[in-house]
Amino acid sequence: MEENAATPDKSRSPQHILIVEDEPIVALDEKKQVESFGYKVLNIVTTGEEAVAEIEKAPPDLVLMDINLEGKMDGIEVAETLKDKHNIPVVFITAHSEVDTLQRAKITAPYAYLIKPYREKDLKVAIEIALYKSKMESQLRQYRDHLEELVKERTLELKKANLDLQKEIGDRKAAEKELRKSRENYRNLFENNPVGMYRISPGNHILMANPAFVQMLGFSSFPELEKKHPGKEGLAAAPPRSVFKEIIDEKGEVKEYETCWTVKDDRVIFTRENAKAIYDKKGTLLYYEGMIENITEKKETEEQGKLQEQQLIQADKMVALGTLVSGVAHEINNPNNFVMLNIPVLHQTWKSVEPIVEEYCRENGDFYIGQLMYSEMKESIPDLFSGIKEGASRIKNIVRELKDFARQDTSELNQSVDINLVVKSAITLTSNLIKKSTRNFVVRYGENIPLLKGNFQRLEQVVINLIQNSCQALMDEGKGVFVSTGCHEASGEVFIKIKDEGIGMNRNIRNKITDPFFTTKRDIGGTGLGLSVSSKIVNNHGGTLYFKSEPGQGTEASVVLPVEYEIKEE
Repeated sequence: MEENAATPDKSRSPQHILIVEDEPIVALDEKKQVESFGYKVLNIVTTGEEAVAEIEKAPPDLVLMDINLEGKMDGIEVAETLKDKHNIPVVFITAHSEVDTLQRAKITAPYAYLIKPYREKDLKVAIEIALYKSKMESQLRQYRDHLEELVKERTLELKKANLDLQKEIGDRKAAEKELRKSRENYRNLFENNPVGMYRISPGNHILMANPAFVQMLGFSSFPELEKKHPGKEGLAAAPPRSVFKEIIDEKGEVKEYETCWTVKDDRVIFTRENAKAIYDKKGTLLYYEGMIENITEKKETEEQGKLQEQQLIQADKMVALGTLVSGVAHEINNPNNFVMLNIPVLHQTWKSVEPIVEEYCRENGDFYIGQLMYSEMKESIPDLFSGIKEGASRIKNIVRELKDFARQDTSELNQSVDINLVVKSAITLTSNLIKKSTRNFVVRYGENIPLLKGNFQRLEQVVINLIQNSCQALMDEGKGVFVSTGCHEASGEVFIKIKDEGIGMNRNIRNKITDPFFTTKRDIGGTGLGLSVSSKIVNNHGGTLYFKSEPGQGTEASVVLPVEYEIKEE
């Protein structure tokens, strides 16, 4: 509250007092007493009007007021005026003690009321009390004004804070409404999206899955999926850790990849996925989330197309290679026969002349034959004849295999063949190799296997080739070879399986082993035609030859043959 211009200046010293008294002698006496107390008298006035004018001109710290004054205003009226306009303490000094006068004076709230005659001491006490009380009241007013300002400021701050709060509440409600709407939209998208959606923990456990994803995995509901695989590493074949490792390395970015899952009925499906890793504020990995699409049918169609294309290319190569092989085999066979026929003649000739040459050496000493001394040559000549003969025999075998490979005639595939007898005959022919290769050779013959239409010797050749390959793949005699026969009930097809515990093959080799002239055993005489011929024989019988193998895990070769008719025994 702003102070009135008439408010006393408390910084002035000594304090100033105005005397309002219409009797000059009394006024001078009061002045003398006041000044003796250490105060300063500003002025002495005799009427109420003069008092008001003087106070307006120079406000005092205190007024000594006589009640009965000359003029229109008495002391009480002056005090009322001061009370309404100024905060100046008033001490009444009067000779009147009537009840009415006292009641009028009380209304103006004087600081003291002295009855003439009074003691000097009473005047001093009244002045000091009045000034002290005025000072306290002034401080209280200042405190009150300061408090009112603080209350006003706090009130404005509270009003502003309340408005801000109301706005924040409104904004929050709007945000919550938008969030609920967004969540509802996401829930609808999640539930109704035809593309699978999921969340997977760092341990490969499925945390969330929409219906499309659940059905893709062969389950009717997410609870069924959780019940089937509680707390495990997700499904039997969730995306491999290597895939998720790549996602982690792409922090915050979506990673697209293809992988496969093993679903409820143990089928394997191929998928294309978009996933990313989700982290908390501290950078801790929380989970992976992504979208998944079943591309099994598309993948199988592509693979089937590639396979058919490869088969057409291979068939075309085989026709061309068959034509080439027929001519090459004929051209090689004729001179090789000449070598094989003349090697015995040359060997016998050497035997005939060897005694003569030996006698000449005894009589005349050692001599050169070509670039070698006779004493060295005579030790090597038998090996030379043997090597030539062995090489020619090997050429003959290769030519025979080439002819078998190139032969297109299938007119002999009309025998009624017992597949168990084929296997028994092949085992008999390879028994020596089996005994040298393994102590763990097991055969299980299936029962009630129907006869099939084909060629006994050709199929026997296939089994011999497969047994030989299995024996050669073993690293020691403790490893085994397991042969079994049987018939698939669903398709009625006859099968032969030859499984070994050998070194196995990687995918690259596995995809090439039936290619002509491809071999990993060239250093031990492999020609690369055995499995090519075997594959062709099986194909000519309308069957399939395929392999399962991994490095260090051995190999399983399977021959599957159709049964066109069954021979009934009488």
